[in-house]
Amino acid sequence: MKMRNFLAYVILATFFLHQIDACVTQQYELRISNNIHKAPVLTFLCKPGDGLLEYTALRWNTYKRWTFCQDIYRATKYTCDIQWGPKRMYIEIFNEQVSRGCDGGLCNWVALPDGMYFKGRNSGLVKKYNW
Repeated sequence: MKMRNFLAYVILATFFLHQIDACVTQQYELRISNNIHKAPVLTFLCKPGDGLLEYTALRWNTYKRWTFCQDIYRATKYTCDIQWGPKRMYIEIFNEQVSRGCDGGLCNWVALPDGMYFKGRNSGLVKKYNW
């Protein structure tokens, strides 16, 4: 009987947490900002691990954001194919290593004319990738 009650509790707790969009693990917010002044649109196709691809086109001084919960194994990954005019890069914008530098769960990526920058917890913008 105790096992049955425990299973019922787990099922109800899972359902409840899903309904309120709560995380059992760390919640993160990913942002990609286009700070390439008066430039063509920044486009990117991002995907979480084995999830669905999401296409986004950003004009100057705008951003796209996602929120998600880190999986219990800390193996969550987001990869993006980012393009600015003829310049293109394929990068992991979230993984366990990146998560350690996020500021209170905010992982902020910024596109500038010379590359992609990361704004972390203990720093300003740090260049991570060249175009």
